[in-house]
Amino acid sequence: MRTHLATFLERAEAAGGLPAFVRNELLAYLDCGQLAKGFARVRCDACGHDRLVAFSCKGRAFCPSCGGRRMADTAAWLVDHVLLDVPVRQWVLTLPWQLRRRVAYDSKLCTKLLGIFIRTVGEWLASVVPSEGKHGAVTFIQRAGSALNLNPHFHSLVPNGLYALGDDGEVRFHEAPPPSTLDVEEITTRIAER
Repeated sequence: MRTHLATFLERAEAAGGLPAFVRNELLAYLDCGQLAKGFARVRCDACGHDRLVAFSCKGRAFCPSCGGRRMADTAAWLVDHVLLDVPVRQWVLTLPWQLRRRVAYDSKLCTKLLGIFIRTVGEWLASVVPSEGKHGAVTFIQRAGSALNLNPHFHSLVPNGLYALGDDGEVRFHEAPPPSTLDVEEITTRIAER
């Protein structure tokens, strides 16, 4: 990265440029973990051992160290504080090629498409669970594919059922059956139409 970044940025500029956040993250990645760019000193009062810990870039996409740490921290927080002990299904929505560039730059459109996606999955849950209730979701928006190509898509963790208030005032979870291939096709079609 250090050897070829300048050439890559020049070529990208000649081809129309990169979004500023991408350029900034690439440049910050070069400074990640470099003591000369800043550090904290950590000292054990018990044994007197010192260690210098270099500041990280806190990147979201290119730095495997920062991305891995953020992913592990977020997963632990979700398990400890957000997700209840109920079955959870991951739903993924990948967008058609024609929408990807537009969604990457238009946050309002991205939000609208995510709303359509989650609402449609919730409607399916309501159609297969015999009890009236509410659903929830936690979504992570990824902006690139495995080859770092522009590919905004949604990963949503959705409890596989509905929460409903019982006659006794207690909230109960009513589990949904797994979606069939036909269910997924119908959900996908409904999302595309909307």
